[in-house]
Amino acid sequence: MRFREIFQFELKYQLSRPATWIFIVVVLGFSGLATVSLIDSVKEGGYFLNSPVIVSLVTAVSSMFGLLLTAALCGNAAVRDRQAGMEPLLFTTSLGKINYLGGRFLALLSINFMVLLVIILSLFLTSLIPALHEYFGPNYFTSYTSAILYFAIPNTLITSSFLFALSLATRKSMAAFLGAALLFMIALFTMDILAGEIGKWALAKKLDLSGLTILKELRKVQTPLELKSGFVAADKFLFLNRLFWLAGSFVLLAWAYFSFSFKLQTGSKRKSRTNNPGTSEIPKKIWSNGVAAPLVQRSFDLRTKIRQVTYLSLSSFRSMFKGMVWLIYPAIAVLSIIASKEVLEGQLGVPMIPTTYVVIGFLKAMGTGLVFALLITYYAGDLIWKERDSRLNEINDAAPVKDSVLFLSKFFGLAILLFFLQLLVMCTGFIVQYLLDSPSVDLMLYLKVLFGLRFFDLLLFTAVAFLVHVLVNQKYVGHLVLFIMFFYMYFPGLMNLHHNLLIYGAAPEWFYSEISGFASSIGPWLWFKFYWAVWAILLALVSRLFWVRGKESKFSRRYNQAKENFSGTPAKVGLPALLVVFLVGGYVFYNTNVLNDYNSVTEKTERKVLYENKYGNFKNALQPILSEVKLQVELYPEEQAAEIKGTYKLVNKTSEAIDTLHISTTSDVDPEKMKFSEETSAVIIDNDLGHRIYRLKKPLLPGDSLQLEFLARLDQKGFSNYGRNQEVVANGTYIGYHLLPAIGYKEGREISDKAQREKFGLPLQSRVPSLYDRTRTMDISGAEKIHFEAVLGTSSEQTAITAGTLKRSWKEDDRNYFDYATDVPITHNYEIFSAEYKLHESSWNDVDIQIFYHPGHTRNLERMLHGVQASLEYFSENFSPYPHSQIRLVEFPGSGVGLNGNPVTMSYTEGFSFFAPEKDHRKLDFPFAVTGHEVAHQWWGNELRPAYIEGAPILTESLAWYSSWMLVKNTFGKEHLETLLHVMRMEYESPRSPADVPLLRATDKFNAYRKGPFALYTVQEYIGEEKVNLALKRLLERFESREPPLPTTLDLYAELQQVTPDSLQYLLHDLFAQNTFWEMEAKESVVTPSKNGKWEVTFNFEIKKIAVDEKGVVTELPVADYIDLAVYANSPEGDLGELLYLKRHRITSGENSVTIQVNKEPDLVGIDPNHLLIDREPLNNFKKL
Repeated sequence: MRFREIFQFELKYQLSRPATWIFIVVVLGFSGLATVSLIDSVKEGGYFLNSPVIVSLVTAVSSMFGLLLTAALCGNAAVRDRQAGMEPLLFTTSLGKINYLGGRFLALLSINFMVLLVIILSLFLTSLIPALHEYFGPNYFTSYTSAILYFAIPNTLITSSFLFALSLATRKSMAAFLGAALLFMIALFTMDILAGEIGKWALAKKLDLSGLTILKELRKVQTPLELKSGFVAADKFLFLNRLFWLAGSFVLLAWAYFSFSFKLQTGSKRKSRTNNPGTSEIPKKIWSNGVAAPLVQRSFDLRTKIRQVTYLSLSSFRSMFKGMVWLIYPAIAVLSIIASKEVLEGQLGVPMIPTTYVVIGFLKAMGTGLVFALLITYYAGDLIWKERDSRLNEINDAAPVKDSVLFLSKFFGLAILLFFLQLLVMCTGFIVQYLLDSPSVDLMLYLKVLFGLRFFDLLLFTAVAFLVHVLVNQKYVGHLVLFIMFFYMYFPGLMNLHHNLLIYGAAPEWFYSEISGFASSIGPWLWFKFYWAVWAILLALVSRLFWVRGKESKFSRRYNQAKENFSGTPAKVGLPALLVVFLVGGYVFYNTNVLNDYNSVTEKTERKVLYENKYGNFKNALQPILSEVKLQVELYPEEQAAEIKGTYKLVNKTSEAIDTLHISTTSDVDPEKMKFSEETSAVIIDNDLGHRIYRLKKPLLPGDSLQLEFLARLDQKGFSNYGRNQEVVANGTYIGYHLLPAIGYKEGREISDKAQREKFGLPLQSRVPSLYDRTRTMDISGAEKIHFEAVLGTSSEQTAITAGTLKRSWKEDDRNYFDYATDVPITHNYEIFSAEYKLHESSWNDVDIQIFYHPGHTRNLERMLHGVQASLEYFSENFSPYPHSQIRLVEFPGSGVGLNGNPVTMSYTEGFSFFAPEKDHRKLDFPFAVTGHEVAHQWWGNELRPAYIEGAPILTESLAWYSSWMLVKNTFGKEHLETLLHVMRMEYESPRSPADVPLLRATDKFNAYRKGPFALYTVQEYIGEEKVNLALKRLLERFESREPPLPTTLDLYAELQQVTPDSLQYLLHDLFAQNTFWEMEAKESVVTPSKNGKWEVTFNFEIKKIAVDEKGVVTELPVADYIDLAVYANSPEGDLGELLYLKRHRITSGENSVTIQVNKEPDLVGIDPNHLLIDREPLNNFKKL
């Protein structure tokens, strides 16, 4: 039979199978969903759906979804003849391997490629529909050809070769599905973990078989203009990636080809125990008389069924264990152990203590959930089809064993395997904690999470896996259905499902912290899981009723049989279970939808629209501002409740009389009582949207004030769809001021998404008001200073803490009380804490320093204390005196490492306590630097409160980090600071588009936390630390009164201009007023010894300066800049060596040559060696001599 005939037959056969078309439809469906998910980004103006990178992205993503189809085709093509018993016939023909295997392989390759081609063609045809033109730009031929050449063809070849070879080598079709899962996980790991988490982009781009990491980087680095009209270039990473995976897959395919043989494998290679040629003889004695079989009393009571279930469960477990497919988890475990050190590092690569809870979360993030779902899917199908695949089903079905015994034994067998795998997960956690030198291992937490919370979820999925395989009654279609089921369970939002009662196995998230334990998160979780557990019992009953037994497997016959068999035990169990489902479901629904409000995502969006439509016209209504807040707070940790009595003093600081008051409330705390000191009448009381309007009988004149009294309760009834509120817990209460009533209309409740605003007919607006919107600088709401007093009551074992100085504390009615008041007015930004704290304290001058921490979390207390003391010293001396008599840090529950620099009382999550800087080989005191950053917020963010417009984060976060850097330099020296800067500068290496607004208008995290402070650092390197500090001091003095107008980055810029020489004004403009990049490259340079014993270096280099606007338009700028040149000696690989020369030269555009004399033989030259200027490729700034 010729190659073409086999190819044509295989192509026709595969396309005639319904299963093939089911897989094709699923792949097309998921690819369509992936494309639709990009529409919001298109509406934001970032790119078009037919942009080159996006066409390639859709193709690469589709090829990963296509692994399902590829696995089904490869598995079938490789082992179909063996399963059908056709091998003895086929292998006696004159078939050649190249024709037999090549024809089949080319057929399945063609189908895979045609599916991707259909997806690409569909994208092109959709772009021609006039109604969808807003989502598409001009069609470029290269957009589609590059997607085909770089991704469709290579990905099809790679995946098809790998999976076909795997199926051929193992002679098992399921090997293709497991291989597909492995390839999918490799793609996810390289893109999300290796590149996204660890930051090894270069390595990830080489190892990612899908090419998605390369495209992800392109999306980050390309400007909006490039995204719309650029192309996907075949750079070295793309070339090496395609070459590596194509070569690897072809090698594997060749190995499978040469390993394949037409020789029929008839049995085991093991020697027979009975058919020994030297000893076997036919017995001579023939029995002529019959033998009476003994009468045996057969018993089919409950004990017998238990013994049968036990024996068959262990038998099922043994068969799965011997099958070795479960070894996929140990492979993931090894990968997890290898990656653990990098992934579990803290910020900036600072070592952290790997606590048990963090390690459990890490193992989940490494894909254990996906791996276990795949194993359940595989083993459920394998167990149900085991007898039929081996053609022993008729013998097995004739045995005196009930269907329920067969079902339960297989279910329990798989449960035992899952239990065993959970043991391996726990052992992996032990190894990770041991290797990373964890001081303790919480065995009980492992047991509770792995063998309680997560094991229960595995059993729920196992129940639905058995049901699917029983009902579908086609193994590979069953696998596909379970894949869709997994997608529905873990990504329900894509189907607009959000209520946990509608998502199988769903429940509110539980959480754990060392301070509060599981708090009250377990209760709601248990109710939802109880509900789904009863559903699982019903699913198991359906599986048992539809169990395939005998030759009759048609669904209609099984359905009729199930109706007949429903009486008896199924009815006795099923009907009560159904009743329990309704009772428990009703109770859960009563809690989530009656006692608590439930709003879907759509409803939440509609509420925001309604809020803006109803009250948006009051956005600029004149309102009084807060000047004084007094609180009486009663905390009841055990009951998870709190009662807050509050009094606000409101002052009219406008120039006009105010006759209407707008009060915003939250859904968490709805004040029961609200009373004003002046006579008012309620105009609108909208508790649903949280807005109230009162009319004053006598208008509030400029300068006049009034008081607002309210009573609010935090006392959640039952639980919501998201569990219970966690503000007040048994240990570790945390209440923010945002839960209390606020004055005026709240813009933060509006929809900010451009596409959503357009959809609902709302006027388009900037996410943040313009820097040049001067009216915003006159609005001091949110920036006002208040006098704050609070009396806090809590349980007798706890300490309650808030802003201000502790005036007194006492005990009353077996409760602890604490009275706080601020010495001077503070920003309206405070928090309330209560827990069983220990206190670490000291002082600086007349300022008391306190750190309230959870017992046992003592690792960084001294470093934090040192940071506070040094900060108060440096900042008070260089900026302005610290105005309060107390400063404190308070720990609260949470796995993150964040800190909040609120006035007087700062806070930090417990994760910050697990930093282990003593293990850092760089000797970097990260807790000290971060503490300095937060203390700096007492000045930048509290004393100086910027207007809410573009650039505001520069005046808070950038100034705080700059201040912290100066603190580090003056405390530990320049070398320690350079180490810190080197580490923080590494974020520049992450892929990022050069298109951006100038720093003066920046609002994003990167500009605020990295580019901004580095710009300030560069300025101080050029003009001196003293001058920059003088500019900051003057800025504080100008806005000390907190009266409008509020400060903006233009004011900071003006102060820096005042202290900067005329010759360096260009530098300020380049760093702050435009988005500037320097492109510097050291060229081949020459060194020659001079007659005076010195060495003469001719340093050749090239420089270019560009400005890139927010759309990506590049403008080349003339260069006449002062830039550092350096010469080094004894420079080892990866280090600069001994500095021989460092001097600032005036450099012009283009090629430059500078002659430098040094006293020692040099071996390295560099331009801008300290990276003061922004260069996107800083490594080529240096050149070996």
